[in-house]
This record gives sequence, C-alpha cells and structure tokens, in this order.
Amino acid sequence: MRYNCLYGINTKLIPSVVKLEEVIPNIEKRIREIELKIFRIKEFKKSTKDISNAFNQLVKELNDFSDGIISQHDIESKVSTSIKSYLTQIKTYLDSTPHLLKKYISEYPKYEEIFKSATHYEYDNNFHYRFILQYRNYSQHCDKVYQKVKKNLQNGKLQIKFSINNKFFVENFKAMKPELKKELLLNPESDIDIIEQIQLMNNSIKTIHVKIINALTTKELYEDALYLYKIKERYSKFDMFMIMDEKEFKSASKIGNQTFNTNIIDVGTAYAIIKYYNENQSSEHK
Repeated sequence: MRYNCLYGINTKLIPSVVKLEEVIPNIEKRIREIELKIFRIKEFKKSTKDISNAFNQLVKELNDFSDGIISQHDIESKVSTSIKSYLTQIKTYLDSTPHLLKKYISEYPKYEEIFKSATHYEYDNNFHYRFILQYRNYSQHCDKVYQKVKKNLQNGKLQIKFSINNKFFVENFKAMKPELKKELLLNPESDIDIIEQIQLMNNSIKTIHVKIINALTTKELYEDALYLYKIKERYSKFDMFMIMDEKEFKSASKIGNQTFNTNIIDVGTAYAIIKYYNENQSSEHK
C-alpha cells in the first residue's frame, strides 16, 4: 500500500524539499485533526485585528498632530471618522464573537458563557465600558462625536484633548440607559476625555479576548500541539513540513509550489500554543 509522505522544507539557504518518511493513515488523520483545531483557534484569535487596526489609526493621527505633521483643522476633521470606525469595530466584535465561537469551536456554549461572563464583568466594574457602549450608539447620529477641544503642551509636544460634558451628553442622547444617565448626572459639569475612555476600552476588549483564549488553550490542545511539534524536533534542520502524495508532489514541483501551501503543517502555531500554555501555567503557580 502506498502512503502519503512527510516532506521537510529548508528555506534558510537554498530552498530545498526533502522526502523524510511515509506517514501511515491513522497518524496522518491525527495530524490533520490537530491542524484543524489549531487553525480554528488561530482564526478566532484574529477576530480583534480590525479593532487593533482602528485603534492604531486613531493613535497615529493623534501622534501626527503632536509631531506637527497635520494641523488642528485636519485632526479635528479626521478624529470623528476614526473614533466612529473604532466604535463600529467594538460593536462588531461584541456582536460577532458568539457566532465565531459557534463556527470554530465545537464546545461553543461553554465558551460563549465565558465570553458573556467576561463582558458582564467589564460592564459592571468599569465606567469606560458602560460609557463606550452608549457613546457608540450616540455617535451614529452625529457628525462630530466630541463637544470640546483643548490643546496643551506636554513634554515639549502639543497634545489635543477631545471631550464631552456629562450634562451635554445626557441632554443630547435621549436613548441613554437610565443607569448611565444617573451616573453622569452625579457630576453634571464634569467632562469625559473621549480618547482616554477609548484607551481603557481597548484594554477591556483585550482582557475579554485573553480570557477566551486562555480557556481555549486546554491541556488537551497543549498535548496535541506537542504531538505536532515533535515533527520539528525529529527533523530540526527543516523549518517547514508538509504531507503529500508522492505523485502529487512530483507534479506540483514541476509547475511551481502553489500546491504546497495547502499542505503545510503549521508547526509554528503549535509551538506558539505550547509556549502560551506553559507561560499561563507558570503565572498561575506564582
């Protein structure tokens, strides 16, 4: 019986592909199952990418103003768009995470509960979380998402602050939740630093996401990742590996290596999971 083969790829010097061994079907099946698990978690981990991009864009614009690259007029016109974009990504993440868990994770009800618990904790314990959720709804109905602009010099650089007054916010957002309205009217003349609240919200989203990733990085997944990474340990001089039918390999090698990409074994992510799990275990025992 002809089995598929494990190939090692060395990309460091002269790219080369070497046949290493035949892979019996039950081992190949386990490798494929592990790879599917790793792929799904890898895809879920990427779900905060758009939030990060929107946040980084906002930070870049504020830094450009501080560095004198853009004017006050430019930053005032740009910041509303960037804040709205960031707030949209926050809502997308919070709305889509249960669906992503259902799509990628077989035991999704358990992890959906972890997600709900994490979001409820942030809401109950952090003003910025409650504020940003309501502020996002408010921002959909106005062109300019801030009320006040203030400049100041800090460490020799010009800084700009965008804020909204508590009373103004309450009066101009009739659909505000009663609990936040009551909270804001305790100090009606106070101003809320919008960028500061966004920075804090960004930390909360990271905290929520890490809680889910920590829960997903189980001992079983760790052991699966170890199993996959043993391929790298056995053949350490190679940095990539793939499993293919030998005839398919010979055909692909004649026409280029596009076919190879779909057969690559992701030992890199396996190693990242091993490292992440070990670091978490170490921190839990401190």
